[in-house]
Amino acid sequence: MRTRGRLLVVDDCEIWRTLMRCSFSLDTWDVVEVETAEDAWTRFCSEPFDAVVSDVLLPGVNGFDLVREIRNQPGTAKLPLVLVSGRQTQQFIEEALRAGADRFLRKHHDTRQLVACVHRLAADVVRPAWMDARSADDGRRFSPTLQ
Repeated sequence: MRTRGRLLVVDDCEIWRTLMRCSFSLDTWDVVEVETAEDAWTRFCSEPFDAVVSDVLLPGVNGFDLVREIRNQPGTAKLPLVLVSGRQTQQFIEEALRAGADRFLRKHHDTRQLVACVHRLAADVVRPAWMDARSADDGRRFSPTLQ
């Protein structure tokens, strides 16, 4: 039996989060949805996740800063991080990669490309987080910008 991965979806649009939940649930993911980077940070620091998909344009802290903070944590070098936006400018693409995202994709109602991308990135990780019991003190630091 295949083990389900845990995906954190960050977006202030309820319709997009619902679309992500439905799309990824079919691809053996348990999806946790949050509306803001601050809420994502709280969940990330208290629960294990195998991948993160975040919108760039969020209220408060943006997706670029969220990805930077996640990448600054121990043990996240191989955690799949994908940023998405309705705006696909060269500036957004470059900023996403500088922040530490593995990929930047344009939001689209056909989510097959996004699901396939996250699945490929997660498959490259040798030991997914759901196989490890994460201790309460795993070295993650709380950031004042995201608390």
